[in-house]
Amino acid sequence: MTTSSNFWQASDGTTLHYCLDDFTDPWKKADCVVLLHPGMGSALRLYAWVPHLARDYVVVRPDIRGHGKSEPGLDKPLTLPPWGSMRLQLASIPSAPRKAIGWRASLPAVCGSF
Repeated sequence: MTTSSNFWQASDGTTLHYCLDDFTDPWKKADCVVLLHPGMGSALRLYAWVPHLARDYVVVRPDIRGHGKSEPGLDKPLTLPPWGSMRLQLASIPSAPRKAIGWRASLPAVCGSF
């Protein structure tokens, strides 16, 4: 039963932040869900969802580039390869993410599995 604040290095060297919330039973294998905040927000914006999800799922709440505790990264446009890299790096979490929920403004906009 933990909530932790962590950092990881993206393939372009940018330091990105994420929160990991795990209140699942330690003797059971739990699925993982990624909560993606909208622009001008941070992982803290989605904290209210933790009590609803973290009992059944390991919850990963990343700060997207330039938001929250994540660095803005290189001074050039973000292309798709770094997002693919993020997905590969998230897959290294022991209970690799299988579901993602993204927000636009205050409503869930994207729900999907990968």
